[in-house]
Amino acid sequence: MSTELTVATISIDSPLTPAGVTVDDAGNWFTNNGRIFLDILGGTSGGFLVTIDSVAPCNQGVDHNVTVTPVASQRYLVGPFPRSRFDDISNKVNITFAAGAAADLMKIQAIQLP
Repeated sequence: MSTELTVATISIDSPLTPAGVTVDDAGNWFTNNGRIFLDILGGTSGGFLVTIDSVAPCNQGVDHNVTVTPVASQRYLVGPFPRSRFDDISNKVNITFAAGAAADLMKIQAIQLP
């Protein structure tokens, strides 16, 4: 079963030190409000595919997932995630990882704007 990500809030009055959690090989999810970004930090060797599930067509009319393959120790910011395209029936955005991403110590954090 996938694991929920706690969403941190960043603002001018509340700076944030990136502090992701190790990804769950079974997947992660967060409750979406349309203002959330993912901070993904590649693990020790990198190269593990991250897939953010799209549940509806994009503005070009195609339903395709967003994918990222982080390089070792490189940070990637992805988002925000429009609710109409990424929310499942429970208003969650689902993220999956290639097998081994957790063992490679890949980190992820959900960050929202106020």
